[in-house]
Formats: sequence, structure tokens, C-alpha cells
Amino acid sequence: MKRYWKEVSNSPNESDRYWGYIAYQGDLGLSHYQDNVYYDKVENRWSSDLIKKEGGTVTHWTELLEHPKNKN
Repeated sequence: MKRYWKEVSNSPNESDRYWGYIAYQGDLGLSHYQDNVYYDKVENRWSSDLIKKEGGTVTHWTELLEHPKNKN
């Protein structure tokens, strides 16, 4: 499955977990990191434990990969 980054202005249709690209203004200037984020459709809000701890704003998102399948 090929995934593409989507801007947060094009939010998902449902509340769920996604992979987020986050902009963060730190002591060394503007930085970016990626994290597993949650989108709340009712509140139109993105969050993650790392965003709560370090700050930052989700600028883009994409679907998470499917979990690995057992070969047993």
C-alpha cells in the first residue's frame, strides 16, 4: 500500500490513530518529528503523548501501516 502525506486541512473522516508529521519550535529553531497521533473528529483536534510533553503542531498525516501478519 502506497501512502501519501495529507495536509491537516484535509482531515480524516473518522476519529482514529494516524502517523503524523509535527512541526515544533524548539531552542534551536523550527524542527520536525513524526509520531503516532490520534485525531478526534468531534473536537477536530490532533494529539499524542509526545505533543503533550514537548509541544508541536501536526501539519500532515497519513494512515498507519497494517500490522504484521503471522506466518504460522
